[in-house]
Amino acid sequence: METRDLTQEPVLALGSIQSDLLLGHEKEAEALVFFRIAHKATFTHFIRHMSFTSSAAVYRPKDQQEAVATGEVPPNPRYGVAFTFAGLKELGVKGLESVDETTPFVQGLAARAVNVLNDAEPKQWVVGQPSQVLHGVFIITGATNADVEVGLHLHFTNHVHGFEVVSTLRGHVRPGDQKGHEHFGFMDGISQPGIRGCVDAGHTTPLTVTHADAEPTQGLPGQDLLWPGEFVFGYPGQSERDGDDLTVKGEIQKPPLPFMVNGAFLVIRRLEQLVPEMHAGSKAEARKHGVDPNLLEAQLVGRWPSGAPLLLSPTGDDPELGKRDELNNKFEFEKDRLAKVCPWAAHIRKAYPRDEVPGNDAEELSDSEVAPAEAFTQRHRMLRRGIQFGPELTAAEKKENRTIEKRGLLFKCYITSIEDQFEFVQRSWANNPNFSQPKTALHERSGIDAIIGQAPGGGERELLGAGLEHDKPQMSFKPWVTMTGGGYFFAPSLDFLRSVR
Repeated sequence: METRDLTQEPVLALGSIQSDLLLGHEKEAEALVFFRIAHKATFTHFIRHMSFTSSAAVYRPKDQQEAVATGEVPPNPRYGVAFTFAGLKELGVKGLESVDETTPFVQGLAARAVNVLNDAEPKQWVVGQPSQVLHGVFIITGATNADVEVGLHLHFTNHVHGFEVVSTLRGHVRPGDQKGHEHFGFMDGISQPGIRGCVDAGHTTPLTVTHADAEPTQGLPGQDLLWPGEFVFGYPGQSERDGDDLTVKGEIQKPPLPFMVNGAFLVIRRLEQLVPEMHAGSKAEARKHGVDPNLLEAQLVGRWPSGAPLLLSPTGDDPELGKRDELNNKFEFEKDRLAKVCPWAAHIRKAYPRDEVPGNDAEELSDSEVAPAEAFTQRHRMLRRGIQFGPELTAAEKKENRTIEKRGLLFKCYITSIEDQFEFVQRSWANNPNFSQPKTALHERSGIDAIIGQAPGGGERELLGAGLEHDKPQMSFKPWVTMTGGGYFFAPSLDFLRSVR
């Protein structure tokens, strides 16, 4: 069997790249402190001397997912920081005047929310609304809520460091057997991409280890290895002319400005979830169409609550399959082209369509060549770093079948193109009612992702359920997930942070 050639993979600057970006902060709790720079000299002194966490500080020379599975979460808080475009201007970063004013990072999330993303009106957001002066965000994570609170009180809750807190959002993993599950009850974060690259100059130790049962182009089975330039500036990215084996090294992802090397854009979104309404709505549609309500919810997500994918377990949940990382992501959609098992509008199919993207319809290609489906898909991946917020369902909510307390997901992702990665996935896949059924299908519209998809004006999401090609149920659901705050940021290298004056 062909083996992975580590000599062709770049050496990653772990000492300069923030840990939340490259490896993800292993966490039980998190605080996002949105701030405004009040006194530049005091603030830059703080930034230069603050111990922000590097990837080198948290890297362990073994599989990261295995470490998480065994509960090896360090107790100390970890710290990160990212800036808005306005924040970089406030710092006096040189060259910003040359950056295209029409780009998403310069315009900001609020300016693109309604027209580009179908989000709720940003004037009503809890953070990031258009009238708010926002220069950046501090990220504090820990093994317990107490660890995060210690970090907050030590460094981020007073004015002595030259900044003022605009807003603080807190998140925490769900308790007990719901750990790792989002509030609708489904295991989250399974299909993260692997990252090509080595942690040593001798090219002997990969950041993402290839599992014994995986192909050389994978980390875990089903987890494609992607070139790091998709997520960190200054490294090779994916090639749009790659074959479906994904081995061709693309061009170096050059940042808009040189100081951005070893950094990445960060998207933060506070997504409120209406949990009782989701379960009630799916049950109502299930009764209407004679479908088991548990099966229908699994079809809307594309997985069962345990994480077991429908394509590997079509008739019922399989918790043993769901918890096995070497199995629960090992599938493609090729065997279900007509969506008899997993709807075209299922969340995991919309957010990561794998091998079924109609690449020959891609307007992004520079010529008439057809990009293989898998290669096209991988140009739009993200490193997701979210965490849940809010309490578990209360007795009153269960009794009244309506949301009373605020809960949801603090979504975060790191990318090198906001427009071609995050916005593309949300706009062209999740929100697009015409994606992703094949051209041979009898139906004109597959529907909107019922979990994160947004219809214009906050309207209902219509979609086709799973079933025979000639007999798919037409369904309609009210929005269960609402965007309530966030922004577009840039997470710089630690070298940059040490140099600010």
